[in-house]
Amino acid sequence: MRIVFHPGPNKTGTTSIQRYLLKAFGSQTAQKVWYPSQHANSASPGHARLVQAFRRDMDEGAAMLEAWIAEAAAADTEILIVSAEDFCKFLSEDLGRVMDVMRPHPVHLIITQRNVRSLWPSAYQEQIKHGQTKDFDAPGTAERLQSNNRAIRKTIVSDIYHVVRPDSATIVIGDKTAPPGALIGDFLTAAGLPPLQESDVEPLSVNRSHGLIELEVIRHLNMAMKSLEKKGVEAELPLIRRKLVHTMMQDHWRKTFPRLPLVVPESWEPIIAESAAAIFNDIKDLEAKGLIAVIGDPEHIRA
Repeated sequence: MRIVFHPGPNKTGTTSIQRYLLKAFGSQTAQKVWYPSQHANSASPGHARLVQAFRRDMDEGAAMLEAWIAEAAAADTEILIVSAEDFCKFLSEDLGRVMDVMRPHPVHLIITQRNVRSLWPSAYQEQIKHGQTKDFDAPGTAERLQSNNRAIRKTIVSDIYHVVRPDSATIVIGDKTAPPGALIGDFLTAAGLPPLQESDVEPLSVNRSHGLIELEVIRHLNMAMKSLEKKGVEAELPLIRRKLVHTMMQDHWRKTFPRLPLVVPESWEPIIAESAAAIFNDIKDLEAKGLIAVIGDPEHIRA
């Protein structure tokens, strides 16, 4: 049995890939090509519950993953697919524990990547959704983003590779100008799975990212929460924030309120360019050493 491990990172087409995997190979019981679907659905198609189990207790997560592997082995599964973008956020020792469970079997690592410049607004969005109060133009915001968000870390690819130490690895690079389904097709090629049929490509979903106005509302709510915390006021504001974030991700919200795009400040340009160049060079170095295969044009990363 071979394990295909896809740890993201975030905002690199992971949800589209996971939706296809769930539709094509998802099952609650092991099969020839198995994408475990016990805790996955169309709204959350990845294996986020597995990540959450590891975060609560490493032994709990290990037990869940061990159960999947044992069931797959007993059913003569040929390929077991594990995909969750938050694995890329694990510290080395935690990701190492995940790999300790997988390593008795051959592991093929697939990391998805895309234009780095487009990842920065997404990184800012995630920070605001989780309590950040600083706006785009605040001094040090870009530096904090790079420090706190592993998806835009300069050595994201080699960091994951050297902890996972896979039997084989592929970097799949998305192209924003490519037709729908291209990234999924490239992922299937990398994983050694049957090719994508055009009829299997679903229409593009409504953009669930938050826009500038929505993030400003959430950011000011974060500021109010911090102010109340300093005064010792017990409030339900964290719950209100979660509900607000959830509401703004729904289809009916996006159809009613078109998304106002985030435009990063010009002051960020040097650090973004440096980040893109570093990730590009990181991938090219691993490729030159024969450690990874690359599907797609690495130039898209720093375009």
